[in-house]
Amino acid sequence: MSAKSLVPVELNTLDAEVQLSVFKKDPFYEITGELQFNDISVPFKNVVLRNEYFVYNQNIFSLVAHPDMLKIIRFFKTNNEILLIHSSKYGAFMKNILSNLEERIHINYSYIQKATKVQLEDKNYQIEKVIYLRQQENYIGITPVMKYGEVEVPVYSRKQIFDTDLNGNPFKIERNDAAEARFTSLIMMQHPDFEDQMDGYQYFYLHRDKFLDNNWFLDAFEIWRNEGVTILGFNELKTINLILTGQKSISRLPAGSIGLMQN
Repeated sequence: MSAKSLVPVELNTLDAEVQLSVFKKDPFYEITGELQFNDISVPFKNVVLRNEYFVYNQNIFSLVAHPDMLKIIRFFKTNNEILLIHSSKYGAFMKNILSNLEERIHINYSYIQKATKVQLEDKNYQIEKVIYLRQQENYIGITPVMKYGEVEVPVYSRKQIFDTDLNGNPFKIERNDAAEARFTSLIMMQHPDFEDQMDGYQYFYLHRDKFLDNNWFLDAFEIWRNEGVTILGFNELKTINLILTGQKSISRLPAGSIGLMQN
């Protein structure tokens, strides 16, 4: 090693997203991947991994901070950047693997077209807003979910909605981004803590004390229900229910809300 052999390098955190593309090439399905930098796409075959954790390009080392993204890149780099799944196994692979990955990354199913007007009319999809409550130790999770017919999609997930028509042809249902954005805003408006929770989570959360403070949840539930939101999971909040047992404040719940939340 000598001074002449040293070159300056730049370190940063990788600012990109992973996208997978699925192509139907009978009797196989071909899956490839790429990194997306704003409007620029770099196929995995052109991605160089260095020191296990860095994407390298022109003396720039970019740390892949997200472990799931790193696993996907490593997997494709060790499998010649292409994954082939036989059609006989693809259905299970899509359900068990790809569907779960969609929570975090975008997957382009090139062989599935957008639903036609006729296909949508035949299915007559109805949109419904739902909030799921769950308790994790001293925190209450509040997950906004949009129902499209019988399919439930967490608002912050990237999950896509698919169905088949009367002839068995698959099609994609476009999510209503505007309705989901209004739903998200409706939740955020109810507590100042929610604004800082938009990045990195698929749900909102409050400490148990804030959830109960000045009967916050009673007022929030009333507003949400007046906007047609179904609230589920309240009866599963064991700590909250123990605290409320015998309290008169429970009588302030809007008419019918207990029945809804016990589903």
